[in-house]
Amino acid sequence: MQQPTYPDFLSSIKTRIQQAQYDALKVVNQQLIGLYWDMGRMIVEKQETEGWGKSVVEQLSKDLQAEFPGISGFSTANLWRMRSFFLTYRDIPNLAPLVREIAWSHNVLILEKCKDDLQREFYLKMTRKFGWTKNVLANQLAGQAYEKYLLNQTNFEQTVPETYRQQAKLAVKDEYTFGFLELAASHSESELENAIIRNIRRFLLEMAGPSLRRVLHVFRKSIPAGSRWAGVLYRFAALPS
Repeated sequence: MQQPTYPDFLSSIKTRIQQAQYDALKVVNQQLIGLYWDMGRMIVEKQETEGWGKSVVEQLSKDLQAEFPGISGFSTANLWRMRSFFLTYRDIPNLAPLVREIAWSHNVLILEKCKDDLQREFYLKMTRKFGWTKNVLANQLAGQAYEKYLLNQTNFEQTVPETYRQQAKLAVKDEYTFGFLELAASHSESELENAIIRNIRRFLLEMAGPSLRRVLHVFRKSIPAGSRWAGVLYRFAALPS
């Protein structure tokens, strides 16, 4: 039986890393959406039981931003979006799970641009399946993709491939996800890479255990010194959990 070549091995490692990146970012995104859902629910409950108004929500926003200065997303406008988000989906059990599969900025677009539940369901499913970026989703909304789909004038299945890389972009290219990781708006590329690598490493350690460091050490010795891959693998193995 022919042994796999190094390019094949490298390709399989890259594929696994891309999958792990998507899985790790998906977990972060689900936690963020779950947080916003709960915050929206809690605001609604306070309004219903204690008559909370605009001034209380504004004060809540100020207090949260003061307490968590490294996390974006606690503006007054975003708190009201959380409230609307919860009210829109709380009685729709088939859509509530879908909103956790896409980024918050995508959810906001769908929430503000769609007029009914069927339209929301279409864009939620298409965004999740094809990994649409925020700009692509905005263009699809502006181009009335839903209406064209109803008229059978689209061919999404034939023209849009479904890959882990596209799905990973869904979470990576979102300012709220960066905020949730407590990365400042002016974060460096190194800080961003370290934050992503740390999440991937934690995910893989849960699967592979302590043997992961030894595997990476052996693999790193086969990478030319000074290459980008060598640096990434070194930080991957060395970063604290």
